[in-house]
Amino acid sequence: MVDKIRAMTRNAFRQAAVLGATAGVLLLLPAGALQAAQWVAANPATSCAAVCLAAGSSAITSGKDGQGYQFYVCAGKAQNGESRPGFNIDTSPDSSKKCLFEYGGKRGQSSTYSCLCN
Repeated sequence: MVDKIRAMTRNAFRQAAVLGATAGVLLLLPAGALQAAQWVAANPATSCAAVCLAAGSSAITSGKDGQGYQFYVCAGKAQNGESRPGFNIDTSPDSSKKCLFEYGGKRGQSSTYSCLCN
């Protein structure tokens, strides 16, 4: 059983690495989600739900906050130009147009980002 779990984990890492290489970030998602997931540029910057809907898919979420707002998976550009995994949330018109992430021990944000859709 342990060997089967290890094999499944290795396979998930391989699949996630291929997907993550697209945006420069590594995400671990269920294998089924990986087969259909794609990064879609938020251009113009708007909520990932709207970005993915316009692309004919739905935004991948990573959970909800205490008030029930969805955390949508995004990858934003940090100040040094690196892509950072983060979240996009629809709590206000301003926050829905950004990808929020950790940068230098603080919260970073970018209006140049991609959303993970499936």
